[in-house]
Amino acid sequence: MAEDIFGLASIIPLAERALVEAAQAHVPVRTGQTRDSLNAHTSATADGARVELWGSQVAQWVITGTRAHPIDAVNAPVLAFYWERMGAMFFGPHVNHPGTQPNDFRRAVARDLAPYLQRWGQQGASLAMQNLKRKAVQAVA
Repeated sequence: MAEDIFGLASIIPLAERALVEAAQAHVPVRTGQTRDSLNAHTSATADGARVELWGSQVAQWVITGTRAHPIDAVNAPVLAFYWERMGAMFFGPHVNHPGTQPNDFRRAVARDLAPYLQRWGQQGASLAMQNLKRKAVQAVA
């Protein structure tokens, strides 16, 4: 990240951790791989910083949903998985996946974090003003 002229570096790790923990609490969990793939990335912007949630391709599919699609065995002669609808293991070279409904868990994350983001924004603005005033005094002295 660019030079911390506003003195906000102490707030960014808190925002990143809160974002990841809230997302992990809301993402659907089957194996935990999607949940564990979530991380935050902070980048500088013209007016401060942006904290973004990143994750695996599967996380993107959870958010946007998928269309019906074929799945073919690639690394083995057959697919093998427990098919909940059948209540049994499935073994075969091909299956037609019915697709999935979108589950944009980020909305719940935004709802959960809104009060914190507002408070952090106010704290960040106050901290930035204090740091700018201190730098102005130092420049005059």
